[in-house]
Amino acid sequence: MRADLRQAILSLIRSRSFALIAILTLALGIGSATAIFTVVDAVLLQPLGYKDPERIVSIGTKSSDTGRATTRITGGDLVDLRNENALFEAFSSYQGGEVGVQLAGRAEFAGTYFVNGAFFPVFGVKPVAGRLFDDSEAGRTAIISEA
Repeated sequence: MRADLRQAILSLIRSRSFALIAILTLALGIGSATAIFTVVDAVLLQPLGYKDPERIVSIGTKSSDTGRATTRITGGDLVDLRNENALFEAFSSYQGGEVGVQLAGRAEFAGTYFVNGAFFPVFGVKPVAGRLFDDSEAGRTAIISEA
């Protein structure tokens, strides 16, 4: 066994380019496999960061003209669903976008989500500091996230 190991090491020393290519190939293969597993683990295998994710659903609409389905819903439809609700425990809504912000004389766009007051209770989210808002404060408050 020692003789075989010694001969393998000597062969790799004599053929340095082959050894370098073999080591780089192994490093790239192991690195890419690790990166892919990390993403799959974080996105698919780990539980979502809120309580009872199997009880949360997304409601959308389907156009009667085109038959196209979308996850968007109008504010009026949301109010109707909330008022005629016999099935759901709570309703919330959100809309993503960007807003311009200026800090220290430099303007940038920041990713935003416009949510209603029920959004955080639906997901069981509590603030690290400060407090959340409710529907009576609509349009006048902001929650800043580290995400």
